[in-house]
Order: sequence, then C-alpha cells, then structure tokens
Amino acid sequence: MGRLNRESFGTGQAGQRAWEIITDPQEGCTAKLKNGGLCGKPPRMTVDYDVLGELEQQPVCSKNHQKLVRRKVALDLGKSENDATFGINGRGRA
Repeated sequence: MGRLNRESFGTGQAGQRAWEIITDPQEGCTAKLKNGGLCGKPPRMTVDYDVLGELEQQPVCSKNHQKLVRRKVALDLGKSENDATFGINGRGRA
C-alpha cells in the first residue's frame, strides 16, 4: 500500500474518525491471530459497520486482516459475511 493521506478516507464523520484512528500511534490492528493475541501492527485502514445504529470501526493493517475482522464481526452479529454491510475508511456503509 502507498502512503496514507486524508483523501483516502470518507469526507463525513465516519471518514474523519477513521483517519484519526489510523493516524493515532497508539492504535494497532485488531485482527485476532492464531495464537489468540491481537496483531497490533500499525493500521492502514478501518473496517466500518453499525451495531444497533451506532458506528463501529476496527483498525486493521492489511486486506487479509480486514477479511479476518469482517468474518469475526459477521459471526458475532449472527450474520454471514455477505449479509453484513461493511465499509472501509468511512466509505461504503449503507
């Protein structure tokens, strides 16, 4: 992935919040590893979704970890990955 810039994120509140998460040096990738721990690498994007009408955003470091987080969230919500609506970096949620 190339250099991150604000233009890579949505223009609204979700995009601003995603940008703040990604640029916060204390944030780390939330993908769960096989050993049970969290990845923790610097995030490059957020996985965005709604729970009871509230925006949730989880930072991830790669597309592979994005897929892991999406699967886990869909399972936690009792949905299939294809039934849940996700966005990335403040874009695409419906």
